[in-house]
Amino acid sequence: MAERKAKGKTGGGSSFRANILRRAQKTFERTEDSKLDNLQKQLAEEEEEAKKKNLQDKITELKAKEKRRIHGNIAFIGELFRHGIVSQSIVNWCVVSLIKETKTVKPDDASIECAVKMLASVGKVWDAQTVVEEKKSAWGAPAAGSNEAQPKHNTLSIILGHLKQISDTKQYAPRTRFMIVDLLDLKKNNWIPRNSAEKGPKTKQEIADEVKREQRLKEMQRYNWERQDRMASTRDAPTVRTIRRRRI
Repeated sequence: MAERKAKGKTGGGSSFRANILRRAQKTFERTEDSKLDNLQKQLAEEEEEAKKKNLQDKITELKAKEKRRIHGNIAFIGELFRHGIVSQSIVNWCVVSLIKETKTVKPDDASIECAVKMLASVGKVWDAQTVVEEKKSAWGAPAAGSNEAQPKHNTLSIILGHLKQISDTKQYAPRTRFMIVDLLDLKKNNWIPRNSAEKGPKTKQEIADEVKREQRLKEMQRYNWERQDRMASTRDAPTVRTIRRRRI
Protein backbone atom coordinates (compact mmCIF):
# COMPACT_ATOMS: atom_id res chain seq x y z
CA MET A 1 0.00 0.00 0.00
CA ALA A 2 2.80 2.36 0.93
CA GLU A 3 4.49 1.45 -2.35
CA ARG A 4 1.33 2.29 -4.30
CA LYS A 5 1.16 5.67 -2.56
CA ALA A 6 4.78 6.38 -3.39
CA LYS A 7 4.19 5.47 -7.02
CA GLY A 8 1.12 7.67 -7.08
CA LYS A 9 3.08 10.60 -5.70
CA THR A 10 5.88 10.08 -8.19
CA GLY A 11 3.46 9.82 -11.07
CA GLY A 12 1.64 12.92 -9.91
CA GLY A 13 4.92 14.85 -9.69
CA SER A 14 5.93 13.77 -13.19
CA SER A 15 2.52 14.70 -14.54
CA PHE A 16 2.68 18.12 -12.85
CA ARG A 17 6.16 18.75 -14.26
CA ALA A 18 5.02 17.70 -17.75
CA ASN A 19 2.02 20.04 -17.57
CA ILE A 20 4.25 22.94 -16.52
CA LEU A 21 6.65 22.24 -19.38
CA ARG A 22 3.78 22.10 -21.88
CA ARG A 23 2.47 25.41 -20.62
CA ALA A 24 5.92 26.99 -20.89
CA GLN A 25 6.49 25.67 -24.41
CA LYS A 26 3.06 26.83 -25.59
CA THR A 27 3.49 30.36 -24.26
CA PHE A 28 4.42 31.78 -27.64
CA GLU A 29 2.01 29.71 -29.70
CA ARG A 30 -0.60 32.12 -31.01
CA THR A 31 -3.89 30.86 -29.63
CA GLU A 32 -6.02 33.56 -31.26
CA ASP A 33 -4.70 33.28 -34.83
CA SER A 34 -7.92 31.88 -36.31
CA LYS A 35 -10.04 34.61 -34.70
CA LEU A 36 -7.58 37.28 -35.80
CA ASP A 37 -7.47 36.00 -39.39
CA ASN A 38 -11.27 35.94 -39.51
CA LEU A 39 -11.55 39.53 -38.22
CA GLN A 40 -8.91 40.79 -40.65
CA LYS A 41 -10.71 39.08 -43.53
CA GLN A 42 -13.98 40.76 -42.48
CA LEU A 43 -12.19 44.11 -42.25
CA ALA A 44 -10.81 43.76 -45.77
CA GLU A 45 -14.27 42.99 -47.16
CA GLU A 46 -16.23 45.57 -45.13
CA GLU A 47 -17.15 48.88 -46.80
CA GLU A 48 -19.08 50.74 -44.08
CA GLU A 49 -16.77 53.00 -42.06
CA ALA A 50 -18.58 52.44 -38.75
CA LYS A 51 -18.34 48.65 -39.07
CA LYS A 52 -14.71 48.89 -40.20
CA LYS A 53 -13.86 50.91 -37.10
CA ASN A 54 -15.64 48.37 -34.90
CA LEU A 55 -13.69 45.50 -36.50
CA GLN A 56 -10.41 47.39 -36.15
CA ASP A 57 -11.12 47.95 -32.44
CA LYS A 58 -11.78 44.21 -32.01
CA ILE A 59 -8.50 43.36 -33.77
CA THR A 60 -6.56 45.80 -31.56
CA GLU A 61 -8.20 44.39 -28.43
CA LEU A 62 -7.45 40.80 -29.48
CA LYS A 63 -3.78 41.60 -30.17
CA ALA A 64 -3.49 43.35 -26.80
CA LYS A 65 -5.07 40.36 -25.05
CA GLU A 66 -2.60 37.99 -26.74
CA LYS A 67 0.34 40.20 -25.80
CA ARG A 68 -0.81 40.34 -22.15
CA ARG A 69 -1.07 36.55 -22.11
CA ILE A 70 2.48 36.14 -23.41
CA HIS A 71 4.01 38.79 -21.17
CA GLY A 72 2.13 37.44 -18.16
CA ASN A 73 3.84 34.05 -18.51
CA ILE A 74 7.36 35.45 -18.80
CA ALA A 75 7.98 35.87 -15.06
CA PHE A 76 6.56 32.39 -14.45
CA ILE A 77 8.90 30.81 -17.02
CA GLY A 78 11.85 32.70 -15.52
CA GLU A 79 11.08 31.26 -12.08
CA LEU A 80 10.81 27.75 -13.54
CA PHE A 81 14.24 28.15 -15.15
CA ARG A 82 15.80 29.40 -11.93
CA HIS A 83 14.49 26.31 -10.14
CA GLY A 84 15.79 23.95 -12.83
CA ILE A 85 12.37 22.93 -14.18
CA VAL A 86 12.60 24.65 -17.58
CA SER A 87 15.60 24.30 -19.88
CA GLN A 88 17.87 27.12 -21.06
CA SER A 89 16.68 26.60 -24.65
CA ILE A 90 13.09 27.50 -23.69
CA VAL A 91 14.23 30.71 -21.97
CA ASN A 92 16.39 31.54 -24.98
CA TRP A 93 13.43 30.98 -27.28
CA CYS A 94 11.22 33.24 -25.14
CA VAL A 95 13.71 36.12 -25.15
CA VAL A 96 14.46 35.84 -28.87
CA SER A 97 10.73 35.73 -29.65
CA LEU A 98 10.33 39.03 -27.77
CA ILE A 99 13.21 40.96 -29.37
CA LYS A 100 13.66 39.45 -32.84
CA GLU A 101 13.34 41.74 -35.86
CA THR A 102 12.26 41.03 -39.42
CA LYS A 103 12.07 43.21 -42.52
CA THR A 104 8.42 44.00 -41.82
CA VAL A 105 8.10 43.67 -38.03
CA LYS A 106 10.08 45.24 -35.20
CA PRO A 107 9.60 44.53 -31.49
CA ASP A 108 7.74 47.19 -29.54
CA ASP A 109 8.92 48.82 -26.32
CA ALA A 110 6.74 46.58 -24.14
CA SER A 111 8.23 43.38 -25.64
CA ILE A 112 11.81 44.61 -25.22
CA GLU A 113 11.16 45.67 -21.62
CA CYS A 114 9.62 42.26 -20.94
CA ALA A 115 12.74 40.54 -22.32
CA VAL A 116 15.00 42.80 -20.24
CA LYS A 117 13.07 41.96 -17.05
CA MET A 118 13.34 38.25 -17.79
CA LEU A 119 17.09 38.48 -18.44
CA ALA A 120 17.58 40.45 -15.21
CA SER A 121 15.80 37.61 -13.40
CA VAL A 122 17.53 34.62 -15.02
CA GLY A 123 20.85 36.13 -16.15
CA LYS A 124 22.92 34.96 -13.20
CA VAL A 125 21.81 31.32 -13.55
CA TRP A 126 22.09 31.44 -17.36
CA ASP A 127 25.61 32.87 -17.16
CA ALA A 128 26.69 30.20 -14.67
CA GLN A 129 25.32 27.43 -16.90
CA THR A 130 27.14 28.91 -19.90
CA VAL A 131 30.46 28.91 -18.02
CA VAL A 132 29.99 25.24 -17.09
CA GLU A 133 29.13 24.32 -20.70
CA GLU A 134 32.15 26.21 -22.04
CA LYS A 135 34.45 24.39 -19.62
CA LYS A 136 33.01 21.04 -20.67
CA SER A 137 33.52 21.95 -24.33
CA ALA A 138 37.11 23.01 -23.66
CA TRP A 139 37.98 19.78 -21.84
CA GLY A 140 36.19 17.53 -24.28
CA ALA A 141 37.03 19.28 -27.53
CA PRO A 142 36.70 16.94 -30.55
CA ALA A 143 39.78 16.03 -32.52
CA ALA A 144 40.44 17.52 -35.95
CA GLY A 145 38.20 15.97 -38.60
CA SER A 146 35.78 14.66 -35.98
CA ASN A 147 32.06 14.65 -36.75
CA GLU A 148 31.17 15.55 -33.17
CA ALA A 149 29.12 18.71 -32.63
CA GLN A 150 31.09 21.90 -32.10
CA PRO A 151 30.61 23.94 -28.91
CA LYS A 152 27.50 26.10 -28.87
CA HIS A 153 27.72 29.86 -29.24
CA ASN A 154 27.26 31.98 -26.13
CA THR A 155 23.66 32.91 -26.88
CA LEU A 156 23.36 35.17 -23.83
CA SER A 157 26.25 37.33 -25.06
CA ILE A 158 24.68 37.49 -28.54
CA ILE A 159 21.33 38.57 -27.07
CA LEU A 160 22.97 41.21 -24.86
CA GLY A 161 24.93 42.47 -27.87
CA HIS A 162 21.71 42.86 -29.83
CA LEU A 163 20.10 44.75 -26.93
CA LYS A 164 23.18 47.01 -26.78
CA GLN A 165 22.59 47.92 -30.44
CA ILE A 166 18.95 48.72 -29.63
CA SER A 167 20.00 50.98 -26.73
CA ASP A 168 22.36 52.89 -29.04
CA THR A 169 19.56 53.84 -31.45
CA LYS A 170 16.76 56.36 -30.94
CA GLN A 171 14.01 54.15 -32.36
CA TYR A 172 12.75 53.27 -28.88
CA ALA A 173 11.63 55.23 -25.83
CA PRO A 174 14.34 56.52 -23.45
CA ARG A 175 12.81 54.41 -20.67
CA THR A 176 13.32 51.22 -22.72
CA ARG A 177 16.89 52.11 -23.66
CA PHE A 178 17.73 53.01 -20.09
CA MET A 179 16.39 49.64 -18.89
CA ILE A 180 18.79 47.97 -21.33
CA VAL A 181 21.69 50.07 -19.99
CA ASP A 182 20.78 48.96 -16.45
CA LEU A 183 20.73 45.32 -17.59
CA LEU A 184 24.17 45.63 -19.21
CA ASP A 185 25.50 47.25 -16.02
CA LEU A 186 24.01 44.38 -14.01
CA LYS A 187 25.79 41.84 -16.23
CA LYS A 188 29.05 43.81 -15.94
CA ASN A 189 28.69 43.68 -12.14
CA ASN A 190 28.30 39.86 -12.21
CA TRP A 191 24.51 40.14 -11.81
CA ILE A 192 24.85 41.81 -8.39
CA PRO A 193 22.58 44.88 -8.09
CA ARG A 194 24.40 48.15 -7.50
CA ASN A 195 22.35 48.84 -4.37
CA SER A 196 23.38 45.53 -2.79
CA ALA A 197 23.84 45.69 0.97
CA GLU A 198 27.43 44.39 0.91
CA LYS A 199 28.75 47.60 -0.64
CA GLY A 200 32.19 48.79 0.36
CA PRO A 201 34.12 51.87 -0.85
CA LYS A 202 33.64 52.50 -4.57
CA THR A 203 36.55 51.78 -6.88
CA LYS A 204 37.69 54.25 -9.53
CA GLN A 205 36.14 52.04 -12.20
CA GLU A 206 32.78 51.99 -10.38
CA ILE A 207 32.82 55.78 -10.09
CA ALA A 208 33.68 56.13 -13.79
CA ASP A 209 30.87 53.71 -14.73
CA GLU A 210 28.42 55.66 -12.56
CA VAL A 211 29.41 58.95 -14.24
CA LYS A 212 28.91 57.41 -17.69
CA ARG A 213 25.54 56.03 -16.62
CA GLU A 214 24.40 59.45 -15.38
CA GLN A 215 25.56 61.05 -18.63
CA ARG A 216 23.54 58.53 -20.65
CA LEU A 217 20.49 59.23 -18.49
CA LYS A 218 20.85 62.99 -19.03
CA GLU A 219 21.21 62.48 -22.79
CA MET A 220 18.05 60.36 -22.87
CA GLN A 221 16.15 62.91 -20.78
CA ARG A 222 17.34 65.75 -23.02
CA TYR A 223 16.29 63.82 -26.12
CA ASN A 224 12.86 63.18 -24.58
CA TRP A 225 12.39 66.85 -23.68
CA GLU A 226 13.46 68.03 -27.15
CA ARG A 227 11.07 65.55 -28.74
CA GLN A 228 8.20 66.78 -26.57
CA ASP A 229 9.05 70.41 -27.42
CA ARG A 230 9.04 69.62 -31.15
CA MET A 231 5.69 67.88 -30.86
CA ALA A 232 4.25 70.80 -28.87
CA SER A 233 5.52 73.39 -31.35
CA THR A 234 4.13 71.37 -34.27
CA ARG A 235 0.76 71.09 -32.55
CA ASP A 236 0.62 74.83 -31.74
CA ALA A 237 1.87 76.00 -35.16
CA PRO A 238 -0.82 77.88 -37.15
CA THR A 239 -2.22 76.02 -40.13
CA VAL A 240 -3.09 77.53 -43.52
CA ARG A 241 -6.77 77.38 -42.58
CA THR A 242 -6.29 79.33 -39.31
CA ILE A 243 -4.17 81.98 -41.10
CA ARG A 244 -6.91 82.47 -43.69
CA ARG A 245 -9.52 82.80 -40.95
CA ARG A 246 -7.44 85.45 -39.21
CA ARG A 247 -7.17 87.43 -42.45
CA ILE A 248 -10.92 87.25 -42.97
